[in-house]
Amino acid sequence: MKTRRFFIAFLVFVGGCIHVAAQGISSDRTNRDGVRTIVTDERGFYDEESVGLTYVISPDGSDSLRILNFTIEDLGRMEKGRILLIKLDNGRVIELHNDTDTYSHAVVRHPGGIFPLMCIRPQFVVTKQQLDMICSHKVVKLRFEQHDGNIDKIVRNNRFSEAVYKCRRAIGGKADVYKNF
Repeated sequence: MKTRRFFIAFLVFVGGCIHVAAQGISSDRTNRDGVRTIVTDERGFYDEESVGLTYVISPDGSDSLRILNFTIEDLGRMEKGRILLIKLDNGRVIELHNDTDTYSHAVVRHPGGIFPLMCIRPQFVVTKQQLDMICSHKVVKLRFEQHDGNIDKIVRNNRFSEAVYKCRRAIGGKADVYKNF
C-alpha cells in the first residue's frame, strides 16, 4: 500500500515538473484580414522579471514581425523608441527599440509585502538574426533606457537566452504552417 502511494505521489511530482518546465502559447489569433499573432507565456530570467515572444505573421505566411515582451520590476514609464542593449558573452551588443509606450502598474496576485509590486511592460522589436544571436550565445547583461535613467540587469546562468530559446521553440512549427505548402 505504501509503495502504491509513493508511486502515485512520484507521478504527481514528475507531472508537475514537466508542466513547470514546459513553455506554452498564451494566445494564437488570426484577424479577419489574415494577420496571425502568436504570443508565448513569459518565462522568468531575473528575480521578478520575465520575457516572452510574439510573432505577427502576414497573410501570405512570412514572418513580418517578432517582439520580445518584458515584465520589469520598476516604477515609471518607458516611451516608444527607448533602447534596450543586450550584451552577449562574446562582447557583442544588440540594440533593440521599444515599440510601445508603457507605464508602471501593480502586479496582480504578487505574494508578500505591504505595497504592491510595480512593473512596466515594454515590447522590443527583434529581427530573425538578432533572435538567432540571443538564442545561440549567453546574454550576460541587459540595459533598459527609461525616461529617468537606465535599468541594468546582470543575467546569470544563461537564464535569459534559455528563456527566449524556449519561447521561440514553443512558437516553432506554428509559425511555419505555410512552409513547403
